[in-house]
Amino acid sequence: MDRRGFIKSIFGIAAGAAAVKFLPSAKAGTVVWGTKTVKLNSSLDRVNCRRLLLYIKQKIEEGLKPFMFEPNDTITRSSMKKYVTQLLKDVQKKDAMLEKFKVICDETNNNPTVIDSNSAVMDVYLKVGKLPEDTFTVLRVVVGRASYQGGV
Repeated sequence: MDRRGFIKSIFGIAAGAAAVKFLPSAKAGTVVWGTKTVKLNSSLDRVNCRRLLLYIKQKIEEGLKPFMFEPNDTITRSSMKKYVTQLLKDVQKKDAMLEKFKVICDETNNNPTVIDSNSAVMDVYLKVGKLPEDTFTVLRVVVGRASYQGGV
């Protein structure tokens, strides 16, 4: 039996995705037993990359909540961009997986329609992992009076 057949027989899954295992003896409970989350050809299929993106999303959500009721003007957009840029620089210093990033929060994605709807839009481009091509993950953040949206 080859490695793939062994993994499939033991865990009941195809090779290439991490198994979820229950470890009662280690008092760990249910854990992901491996590094791959799904069978994709990107850095997002790795648990550590996915966790990093979820951490960044959570910190952006926490940091931008105070801007929810601020007017969408150049000062507010500049402050929002400064906060997210500094957050990503700090993450980049601590974690080598975040290779590049770009934050856009200006008139290009905050047109008069967005401003009139009492919202602000910020686009965050992240290059996570060691892929040879420039594959960016896009995180679009919309801060508005009635709701907050953020997605990975």
